Amino acid sequence: MTRTSPGCAPIEKTVSVTVARVTFSASRNQRYGYDNFDTPGNPRDDHICVKSADHTFVKVDIAGGAIGTDFTFSCENASVEAIGPPASASFDLRLNANVSTFKMDTTLHARCRCPEAHSFASLAVHVYSEKRVQVVVAKIGTNLGYATADYASHQNTENNKLKQAVVRFEISNFNADNSVSRVHYDLDGNGKLTYDIANGGGRELDAIRRAMTGTGTKTRVAIVRDMVSYYYLNADAPRGQRWVTVRGGSTFYTTGDSVTLGSGATQETLTVASKSGNRVNFTSALTHAHRTGETLEFPAAGWSCDPILIIEGNTSLDTIKWTIPHEVGHRNLSLKDVEDRTNVMHSSQGGSDYRLRYCPRRKTYEAGTENQWDTIPR
Repeated sequence: MTRTSPGCAPIEKTVSVTVARVTFSASRNQRYGYDNFDTPGNPRDDHICVKSADHTFVKVDIAGGAIGTDFTFSCENASVEAIGPPASASFDLRLNANVSTFKMDTTLHARCRCPEAHSFASLAVHVYSEKRVQVVVAKIGTNLGYATADYASHQNTENNKLKQAVVRFEISNFNADNSVSRVHYDLDGNGKLTYDIANGGGRELDAIRRAMTGTGTKTRVAIVRDMVSYYYLNADAPRGQRWVTVRGGSTFYTTGDSVTLGSGATQETLTVASKSGNRVNFTSALTHAHRTGETLEFPAAGWSCDPILIIEGNTSLDTIKWTIPHEVGHRNLSLKDVEDRTNVMHSSQGGSDYRLRYCPRRKTYEAGTENQWDTIPR
């Protein structure tokens, strides 16, 4: 730039100007998770995670004519190291987590190589110790629809999703030959496993629990053909009343659930209007009187008890396989049911994807949201 003025010699000043846009995004080679925070058009709120004492990759794209060597890539916490970028406008940047920690947060910056070192882009980086869970799966009963299913073989497929939160499952079959375990648990003769929700599962679950021995500290999972889950009335409910109370302090019902009350000639189907503690309110009045101890059914495909219970029901084998990490997620990862159908913790079966997220997910049976990466105990 030259400045001229009458009576003065020209004054020249030369400056270096960097014009660029740097964008971070998920790499095809990433080893753990990348969360775009549900705003794909705004990379400034993205998050990436990496296992402590390990590494991952993030995609870098530079527009405007600059290249990787025009920038320094570094984290605010130097224990996470960005390996020097190539002389390219599009590349994978390696991040090394040179630290052993349960949890640590830092920020990656792309700074131009000038005295000001202006940050052109930043990315939130989360370092976690890997959460490892050992799981053993038993097929229980005599009438299974998928008697030859090999649930342990699904481990790698599950871990490809679970790694997004730095989690790894190690799954084995209860019987070394992958055979079915013959356990007499149908004590009430209804052809199903009867689960007593407010009583830790009840006596039929106890029969399975006694049969699944020798598993040490592994998380036990039992696959059964079918199950019915009940709350039991703790008080009489007269005809015309619009609510019942059940044993236990609370229930899992949500507004709009269709539930079956009672059995035999007085059985009726009702719609849940609301709940409060152990009281369940209905949208219509009872057409029959019901006595203390009668059943109020809750539709459940599994329970995160010990052992975890999962039913075959009428679902596909693939759906049953994905129900295992869902229920183990409750028991071992402290995760809640959420409304997101692309999430492994979606409250009903048959999701369209099975991710774990940093971006908060809305909970199904409780108020508020949950950041799954940070919630998992390390």
